[in-house]
Order: sequence, then C-alpha cells, then structure tokens
Amino acid sequence: MATSRNSSIELLRIFAIFGIVTMHINGELMSSAQGSTAAWIQLENSLFNAGVSVFVLISGYYGIRRTWHKAAVLEITAIVYSALTALLSSMQGGGTSLKVVLQAFIPISTNQYWFLSCYMLLMLFAPYINDAVQCLRKDDLKRLILLMVAVFYVLPTVIYYHVLGTGKNAINMLTLYLLGSYLRKYASDEDVSNKALVATYASSTFAILLLNCAASAVTGSVHIPFARDCSIFVLLQAVSLFIMFKRYNFASVSVNGVSRHVLAAYLFEGAFRASVLPLIIDVGMYQGSEMWPALSILISLLTITACVLIDVPIQRVVALVVDVLQFLVNRVLRAD
Repeated sequence: MATSRNSSIELLRIFAIFGIVTMHINGELMSSAQGSTAAWIQLENSLFNAGVSVFVLISGYYGIRRTWHKAAVLEITAIVYSALTALLSSMQGGGTSLKVVLQAFIPISTNQYWFLSCYMLLMLFAPYINDAVQCLRKDDLKRLILLMVAVFYVLPTVIYYHVLGTGKNAINMLTLYLLGSYLRKYASDEDVSNKALVATYASSTFAILLLNCAASAVTGSVHIPFARDCSIFVLLQAVSLFIMFKRYNFASVSVNGVSRHVLAAYLFEGAFRASVLPLIIDVGMYQGSEMWPALSILISLLTITACVLIDVPIQRVVALVVDVLQFLVNRVLRAD
C-alpha cells in the first residue's frame, strides 16, 4: 500500500526533484545572467543542489534490492521517455538520425540519463555491496567511507578538479550509498540534535553561497564550483536534510502517490519545457526580469505536476509490458 512508506522521506524526494528541476530551468541562463537573476541562480543552487545526493542516501539507507521486475520497469520507463523526447525533438525540426533513434531505445547504456545509468549500475552490484557492508567491521567501513569522501568530495572542493572528471558518476554515488548504509546500521537518532542538523545545513548553504559569489566575482560571470555534486558542502547538506526528515514519520496517500512518479519529472522535464511549455507561456519574455525568480518556481511546480500526471497512464502501460514480458519468459523457461 502507498501508506506503508514513511511520507516524510517521500516528501523529501519531492523536495529534491523540485530543487533539481528548478536548477535545470535556471541553468539555461547561467552564462548570461545579470542582476537579480544572477543572484537567484546563486541562491537556488546553494539551496537545492543536494537533491541527487539525497536520492542516493535514501537508497543506501533503505537498501537497493536487485530484482528483474524493478530493473525491467526502470529500463522500459527510460525507453518510453527517451523515445518520446526524441519524437518531440524531431517534430520541432530537430532531425532524427539513426544514432539518435538507436540511443533513444538504449538510453541507460548510452548514458542519456546519467543518474539512472549510475543507479542501474548500483542495482546490478547491490547484492555484493550490501553483503560487503554487513561483513565489514564498523571501523573498517567508516575508514572506507572517510577515504572515499576525502578523495571524491574534499579534494574536488579544495582543488576544484575531480579525478573522474565530475561528481556525476557511479563512484560518487557508491560513496553516498555506503554512507546511507552506514547510517542505517550504526547511527542513532540521538547522535545529533535537530539544532546541530539545522546549523550544519545552514552553514553549508551559506558557505556554498559565499564561495560561489567570490568565484563569480573573480570570473566575471555566474560560477558555482562549490555547488557541484562532488562538493563536501553539498554532501553535508544532503546528510543533514536526510536525517532531519527521517526523524519524522507520518503517512499520506497523496504524498506517497506523487513521490512514486518523481522519476518521470527527472526523465521528461527537459522535453516538457522545450516542447509543451512554450504552448502555455512565452518564458523568454520574463527571463532576466525582476519576477523571474518567482516565475521559475511556478514553472518548476507546473513542470513537475505535468510530468506526474503524464506518468500515471504511462506507468500503467509499463506495468502491462513488464507483465507480458514476464509471461513470455515464464513460457520459455517452462518449455525448456
């Protein structure tokens, strides 16, 4: 049932996707932003860039279970949205090459959606990762996580460069997954007070904002090196947010129902804004204006709402396709 999940965590998922979509909307203006728009981009990146890290921490805390059914649902969902995105792009005159068509039907293997590709890799190796967490002594697991945090978060924050290019990769996600698993196994809700968690989030956000503003002043344009996925400040934001939300448990069918469709917002929000939103509003008229910050929030909410509504029938079709595939596989196995 939908209410079996902790709606506080599901609410955190919704907040995370809201932040991600809002950043994507404003990201298109980063190179040319001035005045209040530039200030808003700095602020929203400082507040919201922990979204992806939050998703992976949640997965690590509750654990990923590798099942054929879950993998099939994710794969087919990605194909549907990738194909739909390619179709909408073609209808707008974007052209359709053989490469685009092929990539549309193997989106995870071609990294069309980097987060989902990395998540599927985590799922593939999850049984062994979960076993390793159980087998490692507490001190050894802690040392491993601290070493990974030092290499993949602290160093990129200090020297800017990441040994793997960016923080959008499977190793950074593995670090977060292990950290979530550690919190599940060893952390107690009494370890840190709410006051300390709020202070951690607030101070990390302030540090990101201050340092990014300094970097932007030096470069002469909006620059956000301290709001990347591999920033230690973003990691601290994600951990403090997750622990704060985890402490409160309530049940809401509506919250859980919306949360089930946040993946659709990640997969389709770009295509929706490029193809459908212009039919509703001419966004270009307001970009850079004083009302843009408020309008970008409204656009984010509208985009997420539309993607959720679109995903409801799509998931019914996906479930039907998965059931048919399961039936065919069972028939083949019985025939053998």
